[in-house]
Amino acid sequence: DPVAGSTLTEGQPVNVVVSTGKEQVLVPDLTNLASKDDADIALRDAQLVLGTVTVQDTDKPEGTVLSQSIPANTSVEVGTRIDIVVSSGKIAVPNVVKKTKTQARNDLINAGFKVEIITEENGSVPAGTVTAQTPEGGTLAVKGSVVTITVAVAPAPTPTPVP
Repeated sequence: DPVAGSTLTEGQPVNVVVSTGKEQVLVPDLTNLASKDDADIALRDAQLVLGTVTVQDTDKPEGTVLSQSIPANTSVEVGTRIDIVVSSGKIAVPNVVKKTKTQARNDLINAGFKVEIITEENGSVPAGTVTAQTPEGGTLAVKGSVVTITVAVAPAPTPTPVP
């Protein structure tokens, strides 16, 4: 008040409205949410936008939100993009070759894998020794996936010829 462009007399009052800027909202805590979709919903509910999603190898379940680009409870403008990092669920498979079947099975189960055992005749190592595994030790696999181990069994005895 008055309208822009109007001519005023000296001393005439002018009403000025000062903007406080864009509306501010608080960033929700996204860490440990079960998925990117859950994070997206939480951000939309807060009038924010999901930005870049980066995947990182960790033992947390696949898709779990590990971190966010702007900390929770920070005041930001409506529409701000929030980047997140989610877990691939992949961890290193323990190397169990040359271990006993029991030790190999325990190591794999304790690391979070399921175990499938196949046997193979092998006279060059003690029976009960793991001779191979799939996937190989040191490779990344999803926690809870199956690791197949090959365990040596003694070869069948050769029949002695009867005279």
